[in-house]
Amino acid sequence: MPIWRRLGRLEVWGWQFFLFALVLTGTLSLAFDAVRLNNYSLMWIPVNVVALAVASAFVYLALSVFKRFVDPKVPHPVFNLVIAGTAMGIKNVATLNFANIFGIYDQGDLLYRFLGGSSIGIALIFIFNNLVGSQIEREAYLQELLAKERALIGFRENVNELYKEEEKELTERTRDSLMPRFLDLQRQVEAVEDVKKLTQNLKKFLMTEIRPLSKSIAEEAAQLSGSGAIYSSNKVAEPEMKIHLKNTVLPFSTWLLTMFAWFMTSPIVFPESNILELFIASLSYLAMLYVLKALLYKSKPVSLNIALAFSPLPGIICAIPAFWLIYQLPHTQAQVSLLPSFYITAGWSAISISHAYLLSESKSIVVNRLKDVVEKFARENKLFEQKLWVARHVWYTLLHGTVQSAITAATIRASALDGQSKKAKALIIADLNRAMDALKNSNPENVKLEDQIEDLRNTWGGIVELKCEIPQDLSKEINTSKDAVIVVNELLKEIVSNSVRHGQASEVEVTLELSSPGEISLIAINNGTKPKKIGTSSIGTTIFNSLCLQSNLKWNKETKKAEFYALVPIA
Repeated sequence: MPIWRRLGRLEVWGWQFFLFALVLTGTLSLAFDAVRLNNYSLMWIPVNVVALAVASAFVYLALSVFKRFVDPKVPHPVFNLVIAGTAMGIKNVATLNFANIFGIYDQGDLLYRFLGGSSIGIALIFIFNNLVGSQIEREAYLQELLAKERALIGFRENVNELYKEEEKELTERTRDSLMPRFLDLQRQVEAVEDVKKLTQNLKKFLMTEIRPLSKSIAEEAAQLSGSGAIYSSNKVAEPEMKIHLKNTVLPFSTWLLTMFAWFMTSPIVFPESNILELFIASLSYLAMLYVLKALLYKSKPVSLNIALAFSPLPGIICAIPAFWLIYQLPHTQAQVSLLPSFYITAGWSAISISHAYLLSESKSIVVNRLKDVVEKFARENKLFEQKLWVARHVWYTLLHGTVQSAITAATIRASALDGQSKKAKALIIADLNRAMDALKNSNPENVKLEDQIEDLRNTWGGIVELKCEIPQDLSKEINTSKDAVIVVNELLKEIVSNSVRHGQASEVEVTLELSSPGEISLIAINNGTKPKKIGTSSIGTTIFNSLCLQSNLKWNKETKKAEFYALVPIA
């Protein structure tokens, strides 16, 4: 259970908890011990401070020993409950002993005081952990998420070096397999009298050699994707959330809860009182809360820990006048020890309402922070996937994109022209040369998006008209990153190839825009046939899923055109 797991976090032990405990246990001591003994000496302050110091020493001693035998990152709820109960039990017994040392005469049963203090300690750890424990848990999750993001960044920056040997092996394998076949096809083109006779040979080459080799390399790359080095990450500091103290004081809600508690307990605790008297006393409490809220109006925002330590003070301070008024009402001597319950319930009501606000506020802030981190993580994850794709799929994308496109174009040209044609031969040889050039120069040092688009136009020249609109500033930004050029180029090749092969399109219009810093909006519209539903395991779908944050293909019923939308991150 989440609450049980939060309760067991050892990080909860710190100065914030002991300050919180000092304020609350000090208030209880003042309300009960001081009233019971009718002794309001200032010595109660050092008595409680020293007693809490003894309890704190016990906690730190027990904590240091316990951490030697267990994993401190694993929740230990039973340990926390036992230590909290024991520590506050010791504090309650120590308060009795130190009171006599500081000149305040008191006596009582030590076991009774220990058990009473233990119950208070368990209540304190539950209350404190309700807010701080969940905060610690959220911060731990955030740091884990940020560490993974840092790991992806480190991996992305070094992925080319990690897979250099794999790329070299694939280079030799692909060239050795395909180059002889391309040269043979060129000789066939030059020697053949009828260009159409090449169509079947080209189709056979595409279906029996290009696609199987592409699939084989893709499967190997997918298997490699299951492994990979993970880089360590330094802890990333998150900005601390700030709270306005005035917002932690909620007068009307606190007053309503206090009045309800007073009316429920007054017949037992103070039967001589009436509703009107308690109502008047409660109004003074309400007024004091509003005064305190006004005084805090111009206060600067503070951290959650400070706001948490502050939360008991409004109820403790503002309830003093109300408690004084109640104490002035006629009462018997037997009721003296019970009257402080009015003071305590007022204070606890303020703490409860304040904690509810802090919990709600911290939740909304952390949810927004998590949303922001997750969005950044998703973008970085996609950039990492792009880099990994480029490193591991360089030959896969080359075969599926450039080489297959060239062979497909050559096949279409051969089947579209009649009889003997020197022009047909020249165009087909140009397609084959383009494929061989890609194999020879698979990983050029300097690549420009404009050159890649022009090469794509030449590949599909006479088959489909490609119109591409890219703002100049966006083109410059893409050209600053070789990986970004490769990613955009692969997407464009896949879009054009799919438009022709699946939609028989003759026109493709592509628009690229910078939708937000580091994210490109890609829109491609073609005049082909209505897209058919394709299984999620297709090569094109795999490319889009790996390179895009979002992608969607739909049919526009009004324009009768297929429209493809994608959101592409760039580093």
